Amino acid sequence: MNKTHKNVFIAIASILSVISLFSIFSLSINGSLKYQDILSKQALFIVAGLSAAIILSKISYYKIVRVAPYIYIAVLLLLIYLLAFGVPIRGSKGWIKIGTFSLQPAEFVKVCLIPLFALNFKYPLKWTTRSIYYTCISIAPALLIALQPDLGMATLIIVFFISSLFTTVIKQLSQVTIIITAFIVLTLPLFGFVLKDYHKQRISGFFSNKQSTNFQQFNSVKLIGYGGFAGRGIGEVSIYSPLYVPDRHNDFLFSCIGEEFGFVGSVAIILMYFLLVYRLFDLADLTRDIVASKLLYFSGLYLMIQGFTNLAVNLGMLPVIGINMPFFGYGGSSTISCYLLLGIILSVLQKPVCSFRNQSG
Repeated sequence: MNKTHKNVFIAIASILSVISLFSIFSLSINGSLKYQDILSKQALFIVAGLSAAIILSKISYYKIVRVAPYIYIAVLLLLIYLLAFGVPIRGSKGWIKIGTFSLQPAEFVKVCLIPLFALNFKYPLKWTTRSIYYTCISIAPALLIALQPDLGMATLIIVFFISSLFTTVIKQLSQVTIIITAFIVLTLPLFGFVLKDYHKQRISGFFSNKQSTNFQQFNSVKLIGYGGFAGRGIGEVSIYSPLYVPDRHNDFLFSCIGEEFGFVGSVAIILMYFLLVYRLFDLADLTRDIVASKLLYFSGLYLMIQGFTNLAVNLGMLPVIGINMPFFGYGGSSTISCYLLLGIILSVLQKPVCSFRNQSG
């Protein structure tokens, strides 16, 4: 059974990545040399990520969770280094240049947090102790990332932290009230401090629905609508039209699917994510080992939050925050970190490390 699940997860991730390559290819054949370079790089990132996932899947997940604290510290040190010595790229100190490539340490926070959250359940702790633990290891990277500033990734980490807390630790209304009050008091002043003018314009443009200040998202919604039911066809994407979407290969790549393949293609992508997350939650409920169960659950929760956030942005339901869909969209750090998460999932499914209850029991 485990082998079947492993093949399903690998297939879904690979199909999503290949579809994203086709969408970037569609952008490249419409006259932009920039997208031809992006296409070749993204293909390399996918191969590297899938190879890393396969290698990681051969390692016991208990070894992975034991190493996670050291990786977490390394990522924090890289984030501190960026704040002190990083060179701003598009207004954010978020990348470390390595030759012709750039490393974004913030993308690897999820690869650390998920094992750390899961490892915590190995020990019988009170809800207050567990809540403090969750808060400390989540707020530290979120704060460093927000100061870059990269509010999109910081927000994603915080939403994941709160969702994890409320679904696995907090059980009573009084506890929820305490946590929410403390969170608001601690974080609202911080976000007011780090918000830049363009962040404020994105938020105000979203709520006021002004095309002049939110044209990227406005045009994305229009292009998805132009796709209709079955789409305009492969390669039929708009680059230089009045509905131009800058850097569409990143967090707005889903709009290419909507334009090329219409409602049918868009629903197919959403269903693949649904299947991926549903199977992770289902297997998390079936596994006997608590650490393995939480690894699967938190992986599914993170992928669900990130996927829904990007989808909502493309459909005009949330402000633009610069977050890619998992396994879908250009970015070396984003792609490889998602495949590392896939490797952790596959590690849990290795025999005889993880065994499952019968469906009836």
